[in-house]
Parts: sequence; structure tokens; C-alpha cells
Amino acid sequence: MKAFRRSLFVAGAVVVVAAVLVIVFPTIVLRPTLAHWRAGGFPSVSVAIGNSCGVLWSSAAGDADLTSGRHARATDLYGIGSITKTFVAVVALQLVDEGRLDLDRPVTQYVPRLRDMHIANADIATLAQLLGHTSGIPSWEDDPRWIREARGADIDPRRRWQPMDDLTYIYAKPALSPAGAEYRYANTNYTLVGLAIEAVTGNPLASEIRHRILAPLGLHDTYLEGYQKEPLNQLPRRYQFDSDTFRSTAGIAPIFTVPRPGLLDVSAASVAPEWAAGGLVTTARDLATFALALRDGRLLNQQQLAFMQQWRPAGPGMQVGHGLFRFERGNGRYTIGHIGSVLGFGAQMEWLEHGDAVFVSLSNVGSIDAGDVPLDKHAASPFVLATLAYLAAAKATGCIGH
Repeated sequence: MKAFRRSLFVAGAVVVVAAVLVIVFPTIVLRPTLAHWRAGGFPSVSVAIGNSCGVLWSSAAGDADLTSGRHARATDLYGIGSITKTFVAVVALQLVDEGRLDLDRPVTQYVPRLRDMHIANADIATLAQLLGHTSGIPSWEDDPRWIREARGADIDPRRRWQPMDDLTYIYAKPALSPAGAEYRYANTNYTLVGLAIEAVTGNPLASEIRHRILAPLGLHDTYLEGYQKEPLNQLPRRYQFDSDTFRSTAGIAPIFTVPRPGLLDVSAASVAPEWAAGGLVTTARDLATFALALRDGRLLNQQQLAFMQQWRPAGPGMQVGHGLFRFERGNGRYTIGHIGSVLGFGAQMEWLEHGDAVFVSLSNVGSIDAGDVPLDKHAASPFVLATLAYLAAAKATGCIGH
């Protein structure tokens, strides 16, 4: 009996200590390590972390506006670039489950007008190959004229980009490889999936994302830029590293300004040209909530989730599925998720493959088309380690207070 009481006492003490840590940890550890990370070269960083208890903590550090000095807020909206593809993949797979899309059919069966656009492999690559970047279809993002018109010197701020516009940049270009032969990342794949979604539903992609993902999860701070109106008071300034590589590849638009050496203010530009491949803006908390719901099977059934995680090699330390990637993070640890890089923003959404931790980080500086940039690659490490300790302590409390 004494041993039993002693065990109960020890267990209770552990819970109490863990509960105290959960209360004080954000102030004494998470905030300082987040500030350290931000100082590694970012104007601002916004983060959200969670586990099976839910999204437990979100915060931001740094400046949303370097000129005015407005501090970043956790409610600010950041571009998430290619993480948009994960949302689009979820919508597509829900439609597959409803029998409205077929993974083994080419996109031209749903969008016949694509047959007249001379897009290599579009008439034979299946939806599954589009989702997994094995279609061999060339990417409009690699076209030099697209880069200058969407991200650089030739941006026209009056232009209203439409979903089909990107496809004109790959007219009659050769395939990257035979359909299904190998992994070749291409934004075009998700433009085509987005068009298929709109064709079979009769609704704009933004409406389907809201109806199928955002509304069921109670998310109110996620928008498809250029197709939905975002609250301007939640948008930070967006910056881009001003490197020789960026200047030679994209060029400097007249609407860009230089708030400080080595950095461009590109806030007058938009991520609307990216559309289904990278056009969402959101908060870290909304994105972490989405990641948890996807991980836990609340958006897709187990068969569909398994399809998203059918891995094949995609480069050193990385494997690709269908709308998700698997990353090797060292010490035998792997994460699942997606990263995003777009004009003016960078983003990361990952969860532990074996463990209970979801991690989202967003920044208002872009490195796309910029080559090597002055970021401290190790600045995030203390925050990541602190996050794992915090989530473990929260779990030990049995999610008390969450």
C-alpha cells in the first residue's frame, strides 16, 4: 500500500511540475528562443505549435513593417507558398472519394480546353501523377518571362491574373520526362489539379477550400490572394532578399523599394499568379490547425491519407508523396509536411512522423530566385528543442487547460 501511495505521489508530482512548466515555459524559454531565431536574418517570424491536445501556443517576433516599426502579431497573415498544394490535394482527394475525380484519368478529361493549349503530357498524365509531381509537365515557374512578369522587373500591379494565364508560359514546351517516369517538381501540376476541381464542382477553387477545409475546422484567417479579399490590417509588409541572383533572374520592379541594404520591399506585388500552386495567405495558428486535422484523419479517410504518404525519392534527405513530403531531420527523426517559398514570404509546416508534435513557422521575407541568402541556418535550433520539451510537458499534464 505504501508503494502504491508513493507511486501516486510521484505521478502527481510529475503532473504538477509539468503543469507549472507549461504555464511559465512560453515566457521564460519559447519567447526568448523565438527572438533568437528571428534575429538570424528575418524581419519577423510567426509560429504555432501543437499536438494531440490542439494548437497550444502561437506567437510572433520581429517587425511586420521595418519602416514604421510595427511589431508582428500572431494574427498577421503570411504567404505560405507551396503549402497551398497540400490544401489543393486534400480537396482533390475528397472529390475522388465522392467519385467526381478519378486518380487514373488525365486532367484533359475534366478540362477539355487544355487540349488546345499544347501542354506537353497534359493529355496522358494522370491526376495521381500531377499530385505526385511525376507528370513530366514543364513548370511555368521556370520560364524566365514568367519570373520577370510575376516576381520581378516586369510586374504590372494592375494586372488581374487568372488561373489559365500561367499555362501560356509553357505553350509547346517539351516535356521534362515521360509521364510517370520520375519526380520532377512543377507548379503546373497543381494549376491543372485546381482547374479540374473547378470543372467538376462548378465552383471557384477558393470556395471549395473554404467549404471543405476552412469552415469545418473553424478557420477564419485563410485566403486565396487575388481571389478573396484579405483584411489589410492583418497583412505585414513583404520583403525579398536583394541578391545578385535575384536581380539577374527576376529583376527589380519599379514598385519595389529598398528599406535597408540587401532587402527589397515587394509589398506592392501579389502572390495571386501562384494560385493553386502557392497563393494562400494565412496565420500560423490556422495552418497548424489544418496540419493537425490532416495528420489525425479529420479531413481524409485513412486510405486517402496513406495515398498522400506513398513515398518515393525526391532528393537528398527528402521523399515525395502526393501533396506531402517526408524530411530527414537527423538522429533518426523524420517529419512529414510541406515547405513554401514565394515572393515576400517563407513558410514551413511539419509534424513528427513518430511522435506528437506539429510545428508551423512563417516569415515575411522571401528567398525564391535569390540563391544563397544571409540567413543563420542554425538560429532555429534552440526554439525547436524548446518546442519539443514544451509539447512533452503539455502531454504529461493530460492536456489540462487545453
